[in-house]
Amino acid sequence: MLAWNAAFLPPGEQEKMIDEVLGAGVPADAGELRTGLNEIVRALIARTQALFSGYTRKIINFELTDTGNGFHLTVASTL
Repeated sequence: MLAWNAAFLPPGEQEKMIDEVLGAGVPADAGELRTGLNEIVRALIARTQALFSGYTRKIINFELTDTGNGFHLTVASTL
């Protein structure tokens, strides 16, 4: 969700959004973890921009459900 929505922002705003989300969810003393997550998010942003540049909907919520045989993903987006 972070990578998808950040992909629609200019680079400076992407950085701010990534820092805010990772800062809220990853302890400050987990530098290596934060660096790794930052790299993953940046790779996903690049992939989103390369493969889905024609899409303009932003994700506003999601639900991942374990069906017992796999998972089902439900996504709510803007119009």
